[in-house]
Amino acid sequence: MKAQDYYNYDSTLLGLNNVYYTIGNDSFFINSDCILAANKIVTVGKTYILFEYTSGKCVNMTDVKLLDVYFFEDAIHMIVQGINSQQIFTIVLHVDDSEIYCTSLLVDLNYFIDQLDMKAIKQYCGKCKSAEKHQSKS
Repeated sequence: MKAQDYYNYDSTLLGLNNVYYTIGNDSFFINSDCILAANKIVTVGKTYILFEYTSGKCVNMTDVKLLDVYFFEDAIHMIVQGINSQQIFTIVLHVDDSEIYCTSLLVDLNYFIDQLDMKAIKQYCGKCKSAEKHQSKS
């Protein structure tokens, strides 16, 4: 059973405001700068890099596996498990007037590599057609 089954939320309003919605059985759209993934979509079972900057001074980096996501009480909750520690914890993204606030950054490594590749192609090729084709696919 999914965590969202335990918590009621207005999926229509959040979807229409382009804040949060489910995609299929295991993916979620989260419109936040705190999510660096293709089309801002995260998927259960996938591994991400979590950068936490709660103290404002230090940044902790952890490899995590996404276990589940749910919306409850004006916040998006992402349940993750540390790859090395196996510790399970929740990342909370607070939603206020369709704006999402957070103290962490969840990064899909494949998305990050694709962005670096696209930048390298642009630097090498400039405005050639292959660079434009690659950019339109992302």
